[in-house]
Parts: sequence; structure tokens; C-alpha cells
Amino acid sequence: MKKITARMIREKGSCYNPTQLEGVDSKTAWTLLEWMNYKHYKDGVEDAIWVFCHLADPLTARRFAIWCARRCNKGDKETLAFLDVAEGYYIKGTHTFEQLVSAWASDSASDLASAWAWASASAWVSASEKKEQKAQLAKIKRMLKSSL
Repeated sequence: MKKITARMIREKGSCYNPTQLEGVDSKTAWTLLEWMNYKHYKDGVEDAIWVFCHLADPLTARRFAIWCARRCNKGDKETLAFLDVAEGYYIKGTHTFEQLVSAWASDSASDLASAWAWASASAWVSASEKKEQKAQLAKIKRMLKSSL
């Protein structure tokens, strides 16, 4: 399992220096799941999600992005169809790049663009949506545990 250091987090552009956190120093090297379980992140869920989105392997990050985008969807069938194609291309290998491009060119995809960008980059959820942040962190932890 790949170990992530405080330096790696800092190199991705974190807004804080992880070595200034309690129990973390320049030699700290934890798995991504260990970082997600770090006690500091229990109150700072945004930081945990940020670390995940910047340091997760591409497949896990895409699975999370699609999960987030599905949660953002308010029942629009065209958007769900696009997500099915995106999941088929990126995750399952059941769709072609041409199908993905075609689905992205549809009218529903333009409405989805902001949700997709939000999910894939994990743009910050407002402070009033702590419940959603906790759901996201729980999903991340389940995904990481299942990949062990």
C-alpha cells in the first residue's frame, strides 16, 4: 500500500503544513486510509476530502467523482444516462471513448458540467452542509477499505 507523507500533501498545494498538526512530522508516512482516519480530520472534513482528491489513485478518485455527481443529480434522466456512460468508460470498461465524447456533447452534459467538476475536484461543500461532507468522508473510507 502506497505511503503518503506530509511533504507529498504540501507539494499538492495544501493550504496548511501537515507537519504543524499534532502527531505529524516530516517522517510521517501513512496510507491514504490512515490519513482519512487521522483525528485532526474529524472536525476538518474538508481537509480529508481535499487530501483524498489530490492523492487517491485515478480509479478510486473517478469512482468517488461519479458517486458525488450521482448524489448531486436531482433525478434528471439524461444526466443519469451520462453518468452511466462515464462510469462505463472510466470504471467498468464497458463504453468507448467515442461514446463518452458523444454523451458529453449532449444537452444534459452541459448542465452536468458543474456537478462533474465539483465532484472530480471535490470543490468545497459549504459549512451548512457538514452532513454531506461526513457522508463523503464515510464513502471515501469505505472505498479505501474495500481496495485493501
